[in-house]
Amino acid sequence: MWRHNQTGEEIEEYRRVFSDKRQFEHELGLFQFRSDSDTLVASRFFREESQRDMCSTYYKGSVYLERIPVRLSQIKEIPFPDVLHLYHQAFRAFAKLYDKVGYFEPTEGLIGVNQQGRVKIWLNEHLAKSYPETVFGEVERSEANMVRNVINIIHANTDASTLPENILDTMRRNNVNSFR
Repeated sequence: MWRHNQTGEEIEEYRRVFSDKRQFEHELGLFQFRSDSDTLVASRFFREESQRDMCSTYYKGSVYLERIPVRLSQIKEIPFPDVLHLYHQAFRAFAKLYDKVGYFEPTEGLIGVNQQGRVKIWLNEHLAKSYPETVFGEVERSEANMVRNVINIIHANTDASTLPENILDTMRRNNVNSFR
């Protein structure tokens, strides 16, 4: 872990080895996609450490990401209106990810909070990986199912006694089928 001298932000380093140039370039593209994002777990630096020998190249690199000290799975009873911020950030981030990689199964481990208290999302609990690892069930792989999963995950961690109205029922009544 690294700490920025001026801002105090903590940054975590992840060392990665890539199977070939294509995977390396894919990872680099996703690093740039999430660079300094306000909704996705933000990438800060990428250092290429590839090595060439006589016959081949070993593609390696270090990815530096903002530190996410807390995951939604560690938070229970989120009060109103904090839960509105959580829904807003989750919908914005999952929309970006859905547009980029398609359907994947949202889980509590993909939703976190950074040091500044901002909700951040990524598609893998291992923040340096740029592909989902969640197992697909028998459900239709649609944006509408992702939305319903996100609503259910957040609702399960909400302090219902602080809500002016049940958000889950409101969203179901309005048939929310898109992150937008």
